[in-house]
Amino acid sequence: MENKYNTKIDSDDTMNDVVIVPQSEQHVNPDGETDAQKGAKLGGVSGAVTGALAGSMLGVPGAAVGAAIGGVVGAVTSGLAVAQVDKVDGDSKNDHEVAHEVIAVTEDESNRIKASEKSLYERLGGVFSIAAVIDHFSDAVVLNPIVGKNSQNPALRNWHTENLCRLPGLKFMRTLWVCEITGGSFKFLPTKPGKTHLGLEEAHRNFNISSKEFDEVAAELGRSLDFAKVPAHEKGEVLAAFAAHKNEVTAGSMKITHYEHKEQTQ
Repeated sequence: MENKYNTKIDSDDTMNDVVIVPQSEQHVNPDGETDAQKGAKLGGVSGAVTGALAGSMLGVPGAAVGAAIGGVVGAVTSGLAVAQVDKVDGDSKNDHEVAHEVIAVTEDESNRIKASEKSLYERLGGVFSIAAVIDHFSDAVVLNPIVGKNSQNPALRNWHTENLCRLPGLKFMRTLWVCEITGGSFKFLPTKPGKTHLGLEEAHRNFNISSKEFDEVAAELGRSLDFAKVPAHEKGEVLAAFAAHKNEVTAGSMKITHYEHKEQTQ
């Protein structure tokens, strides 16, 4: 069936101002598209690009991807907003009723797409699933030969042999940190605040954690995510969120390395 009409909304965006504009009255470009159709496509693409750039500037893992998806949703919605509708006999529906239907379809489609977009926190299964991963991870770190109770790092070795009474509390704090950084509603309250709310430099400075030791902790976290059967995509997002704080966790070690290098060159 041939489509005959396009929807148009006046500047004050009230439903009473919605009218139906015959396609024959719309300016058609050489490529066969009306100005409304072309404008919707360009507006949608522009929204996607702008969204991606905004997400990148936030510096949060996955934010750029999420923003880009938001832009695509905008593109789809824009396209539907100017979608052509079939001509309806005046006896059954008037122009405003048709316009209401088009807008309702647009909103339904937009809501459907948004509903399918869940935060990493939700995709991980929420606080209980995250707590299970942290419980397994924390116990595994204690036994890890590089960063646990037999570590060559005296600060790490001492903590994992002399301070294990604090491990339950550490598991709780780690769970809160992961919950917040993945988009959950729980808030992390650091005992040793860093430069940012989720900063880890002060909490780890005295452990003098090296780059190699950090990578081993990350590997242990990856194994715990595998143990919990977390999908590869979500596993990658969690590890990326942790890796983004590597310079903070290894800040103490880098300071020592700097002083050692300075002494050797004197």
